[in-house]
Amino acid sequence: MTAERVLVTGASGFIGSAVVRELLGRGRDVRALCHEHTPLYARGVEVVRGDVTDPAALAAVADGCSAIVYAVQFPSSPIEQPHRGWTFERVDLGGVRNLLPHAQRAGVARVVYVSGLGLSERAPLPSHRAKALAERAIRESGVHFTFIKPSLVAGEGSRPVRTLAQLIRRAPVIPLIGDGSSKVQPVYVGDVARLIADALESPAAADRAIEIGGPEVLTMKGLMLRIAALMGVRKLVLPGPLPLLMLAAALAQRLPNPPLSPDAVRFLTTDAEADNTVLFEAFPSFRLMPVDEALRRSIARAA
Repeated sequence: MTAERVLVTGASGFIGSAVVRELLGRGRDVRALCHEHTPLYARGVEVVRGDVTDPAALAAVADGCSAIVYAVQFPSSPIEQPHRGWTFERVDLGGVRNLLPHAQRAGVARVVYVSGLGLSERAPLPSHRAKALAERAIRESGVHFTFIKPSLVAGEGSRPVRTLAQLIRRAPVIPLIGDGSSKVQPVYVGDVARLIADALESPAAADRAIEIGGPEVLTMKGLMLRIAALMGVRKLVLPGPLPLLMLAAALAQRLPNPPLSPDAVRFLTTDAEADNTVLFEAFPSFRLMPVDEALRRSIARAA
C-alpha cells in the first residue's frame, strides 16, 4: 500500500521525529500528534497537540488518514514514574486502546506500532507485558498492522546511549549493571524510521512483526567499551553486584525524578538481540548503518 496522509503519534519524540523526517523526504502528507507544542516541523506537516492517554483529545485525530505510526514513548522510559502518569500500561497499552476505535471509525488501513523484543503478556517487565497486550489489541481490532521491534535504538538524541556516555565520562571507572553479559544490537534511528516508511508502502510487511537490530551483536560490557573507545576514554571496568544494584535502584525510585528503578535494572540486563531474517526477507536490499557510526552520532554532544 502507499499511505496518503499518515498520522504519527509521539511525533516530537526520538523515534517519532525521525519517522516524520523520513516520511517528508518521501513526499508523504504527515499529521504529527505531539504531547506539547513543537516548532520542529514546517511545510508538509499538520501539527496536532494531543495526548494518547486522553481519549477525548483523539476524537478526530485519525480522520482523513490512511495509516498510523504509533511511536509514543514517555520521557523517562524505561523508568516508570506513576505519579506523573508515565507508565507502560498507561502510555503503550492505554494509548493504543484509546486510539484504535478512532482508527477503525476513520477507515485507517494500516497501524505500524513501534514495539519491542522478547515480549510476553506474562513477562516480569511491565514494558514487555504492556507492549504484548498492545499488540494483541491491534491484532484483534481488525485493522492491518505491522509491528516494528527494534533492539537498542541509537543515533542523534538517543537518551539511553547518551546517558551511558555521560556515565562513562564522569565515573571514576566504567560501571556495569550486573556482569555485563546481556546482549544488545544497537540500531540507528534512521534505519528504524526507514523501515517504518518502507512498511507503510509494502504489502510484504502487512500483518507481520519485523525485528530490527544493527549489524553487530554486543554484550552490554562490549557496548560500554565501544562507547568509551569512541570517546577516547580508557578506564577500569567494574561489574556491579546485581543485588546491590537492585537495592540502590529501589531507593532511587523514591526520588522525584529517579535515575534508576528495579525494573530499569531488569530491562538493562535482559537480552535485546534481534533476528533480522524477516527484515531482509521483506526488504532484501535494506542496509544497516555500522554500529560505530550509530554510536558516534549518539554521543556527539555527550558531556
